[in-house]
Amino acid sequence: MDYREGICPNCQKTLQIPEDMNKVICMYCGKTFYSKENEAKEEIDVEKWKENACKEFPKLLLSIEDGLKGFKRETYPDAFQEMYKKNYDTLDQIEKLYTIEEGEEILREVCTSMIEEVNKELQTLGKKSAVDRRMMDYNMAMAVYVLPAILEYKGQSSEKLSLELMNSWNQSFKNGNLGRASFEEINAGFRRRLCYITTAVMENLEREEGERELPILAIELDGKE
Repeated sequence: MDYREGICPNCQKTLQIPEDMNKVICMYCGKTFYSKENEAKEEIDVEKWKENACKEFPKLLLSIEDGLKGFKRETYPDAFQEMYKKNYDTLDQIEKLYTIEEGEEILREVCTSMIEEVNKELQTLGKKSAVDRRMMDYNMAMAVYVLPAILEYKGQSSEKLSLELMNSWNQSFKNGNLGRASFEEINAGFRRRLCYITTAVMENLEREEGERELPILAIELDGKE
């Protein structure tokens, strides 16, 4: 097998990359990047991919039904991995668009599409009490599934996409107040009796406190920038 020398754009370490490999995972920092950007660009219809990414990205949140059901010590890892695998292709598509041409513009576009779709859903509920309950559900799902799933991808776009979405969410919804945490940090909270989520999410969880085993005795925000 023939190899070529490449540089990881994240940690700047030198890598030996097989000639026929396009998607590369850095052996030093674990970040994913594409080594043949021009070839990758030729293989995709950028505008079609952008349209699809904006359509699919909101489903990371809106396809979650009763996120609390899986948020227990025994079930959270499997529930999270199921959600992550179901949405992996969307995150991968965004990563490719970010890497080969679109940069941060595609991140803003997909985040805007999610905010717009959430607003459409909220407008169908009518009563303020129903909107508030749904927002608490959304906050919980964002904190323990959506943002951790974006970080779990570990691509060049992951940190920026999670930050863009967190900031867009907090600016768009008065009860947002989200922070970021990885799946590993949240899952470790079950052992430490501490979970990295927000006050808004805590309010949501307290509604179910008598019915579920919850790992939360304190709240710590992570990455609120």
